[in-house]
Amino acid sequence: MQPITLSPLHQAIIKALLYADIFNHPLTANEIAEFSSHPQTNIQQVEAALPHLLAKGLIFACKNFYGLKAYPDIEKMVADRLIGNQRAEKILPLAFRISKFIGSFPFVRGVLLSGSLSKNRLAADGDIDYFIIAQPNRLWLTRTLLVGFKKLFLFNSHKYFCVNYFIDTNHLQIEEQNLFSATELITLLPTYGQLLYPKFWQANNWVKQYYPNSAPRPYTHLPIGKGNWLKNGMEWVLNKTIASRIDKWCMQKTIKHWVKNYSAQIEADDFKIAFKSTTYTSKHHPNQFQKKVLEKLNEKIANYEVVHQLSLNSTI
Repeated sequence: MQPITLSPLHQAIIKALLYADIFNHPLTANEIAEFSSHPQTNIQQVEAALPHLLAKGLIFACKNFYGLKAYPDIEKMVADRLIGNQRAEKILPLAFRISKFIGSFPFVRGVLLSGSLSKNRLAADGDIDYFIIAQPNRLWLTRTLLVGFKKLFLFNSHKYFCVNYFIDTNHLQIEEQNLFSATELITLLPTYGQLLYPKFWQANNWVKQYYPNSAPRPYTHLPIGKGNWLKNGMEWVLNKTIASRIDKWCMQKTIKHWVKNYSAQIEADDFKIAFKSTTYTSKHHPNQFQKKVLEKLNEKIANYEVVHQLSLNSTI
């Protein structure tokens, strides 16, 4: 078989679909343009490039979606995605209300939806994941207050109240700069903190290395995030008394708990990433999703290149 030569745009389309295929998530032409690694890609260029890939049997289409699996698999993927989209659209108003509630907690400055819901899809057993931006030197106190509320009043249920990633306003740049982090970052859906989101986006302009066509999500309709008299009053009292000491105590206790429960199951280097814990960052990802996704992507790229006798010139 003679090797197939593809243009940079064709390669970028396939790579976008390979990443989405990890999640059995077909993409529209608009989404392919957004997730393309080829600079200055628009939907017209993508639509012009797709027929060539379809004719070569390198990708497949169903309705207005594209993927790497042939019929009947792609048909099922599209049906599943549409159901997931409907489920997400139904629950989004609740997620916005909960975000506003989270924003009422002391020292919360910004709230964004993450995970599958931020990509407008939700599984039947899916959670609502929140990415929280806190005041500096109050991150661990903020986290403890939110987790404490979940345990006391929601019986530790993650379904509507999963808070697993925190940063502070002085450290808006995400330090793990890879394709997985870039994908999660550009799809974060801001729900609270209108003035903070554009600063967060600007601080993470490194995502353009992976997604040069990405753009901020709508945010001008969001609550500014100044807080009410109760929140401001609680912050004033805590700041004047024991907030700093409590924050340090919460950090120490949480890290000790994580080390005790997870360090034996995860290698040291992986533990540092999955349970990243600094004064300005808290990440709780015991399933090591980032590592698994990037490993799976490299595997998919290698298999695709062998099967189709082509090179995608990929660097993850």
